[in-house]
Amino acid sequence: MRLLRFHVRKHLLLQDLDLRFDRPGRLDTGQYALDFLVGVNGSGKSTLLRALMQVFVYLENGGKRPFEFELEYELNNNSSPIVVSISELDESTEQGFSTRRFKIINKHTNEVLEDRSITSGSVMEYQHVPKRKIVYSTGSEKEWEYLLTGVQSDLNFVDVPIEVFGDSIQRSIIELPGSMAKSIAIDKANDEPTFWLMQARNLPIITLCGLLAHLAKENSLIGVLEALKIQSIAGFSLRFRLHPTLSRQDEYKQLAKFASQHLCQGTDHLLYFDFSSHPELAVDLLKEFNNGFELYHRLELNTRPDETGQPTLQQVNIFMQRATRPVNEEEAEESKQSTIPNLFLLDWLSDGEQSFLGRMALLAMLDTDDSLILLDEPEVHFNDYWKREIVSLLDAVMSSHTNHLLITTHSSILLSDVTDDQITVMFKNEDGISQHRRPGVKTFGADPSEIMTVLFQTEIPSGRLSTESLTVAVTDGNRETVEGYLQTVGPGMWRFRLKQRLGEIDASSD
Repeated sequence: MRLLRFHVRKHLLLQDLDLRFDRPGRLDTGQYALDFLVGVNGSGKSTLLRALMQVFVYLENGGKRPFEFELEYELNNNSSPIVVSISELDESTEQGFSTRRFKIINKHTNEVLEDRSITSGSVMEYQHVPKRKIVYSTGSEKEWEYLLTGVQSDLNFVDVPIEVFGDSIQRSIIELPGSMAKSIAIDKANDEPTFWLMQARNLPIITLCGLLAHLAKENSLIGVLEALKIQSIAGFSLRFRLHPTLSRQDEYKQLAKFASQHLCQGTDHLLYFDFSSHPELAVDLLKEFNNGFELYHRLELNTRPDETGQPTLQQVNIFMQRATRPVNEEEAEESKQSTIPNLFLLDWLSDGEQSFLGRMALLAMLDTDDSLILLDEPEVHFNDYWKREIVSLLDAVMSSHTNHLLITTHSSILLSDVTDDQITVMFKNEDGISQHRRPGVKTFGADPSEIMTVLFQTEIPSGRLSTESLTVAVTDGNRETVEGYLQTVGPGMWRFRLKQRLGEIDASSD
């Protein structure tokens, strides 16, 4: 799947937004496509992601059109690529019904396979939409739940102009997710949901499935594990609570065949899986469940309450081995003072380390094709070293898959791994309506400080306090002041300007 164009009209906050994702200067290194949405907080990045997903929910579930739109994308279509073009603008038939213009083109031959108008609100055939629509957000999941599953939640109206609250028609527009069908669309071919919200509560399962994918074939998480000083994955355990007639049994029975040990107490069943006694365990498990994503799907079903009101899968533990060889003397000393033994549990990592491993494992687990993957600020709480790994890992995992990843970010270092044709800058005009522009700077391989000043409009890459103090020093500072700052300031522009000011002071005293 590859997005080509998304045009939003008469959306409350996006109004008339026309985005192209097929610009000529892209650096797509594999079959997948990667695009970033950037901008200051409140510029409409997450709103745009939700609007795109709203359209697909509408296309697959029918119902009331959320807003006028045009959408164009490619599908691999089992290695027979097609271009799907959909337009639902305010046009009416003689009968007074709104219509959807629907066109399918053979990508290789440009032959028009279908070109017709159908009634607005008709349900699209599953083979003409992306196989999966996957969302991961580090922000609030409530609005995504509301949109994708119909779960009621309080909407955040912080960005809505005050006059909207007195206008019932406009207010109803922003509440449109509630008009969506109340059930997730199902792929008619395999009864699997086509919409996926990867929730934070499932991070242990996501981590497990991503690590299994890593061990089975791609070794894509080597850099991540090294950053966390994890030498190997020793094993994992799954605790099921099984009631004979009320609980799901299928996944438990499939997994039990591969367990090294099985402990039972009452209705609780603990399966332990040992990689040392079963070196091909990851390969065998993924073969049993087809791939990492399907294994996640089956485990996630067991985390939902069954007829007893409790989830069948009660607990996930992952056993990891710490690196035993310190790189330097400092790490050797840290190792002596550490209270964490060489063998430890996933839960014993810090919150930041668990988040980093879990989000990177999510990328490794997404061995899917013809899918749209939306990641809303996946780098939140990452240090800069971890941030710079994200695009490289995406490339390693996605290069052979036909997916489109659309990512929102505030990270300059991420954007230095893609070209400016893969970046859309969001901003709000004076009326509070989201618009977009080109980056205005070449980003691939660029200094992150340059990206930060141009894309995120910080003007100067250093902090405000140091900028204000140093501005005064280089403008009016005397020798003593300038020399004092030279002993403190780091390398870069300000150090150069201080030296320049010192030269001016010396020249004026001659």
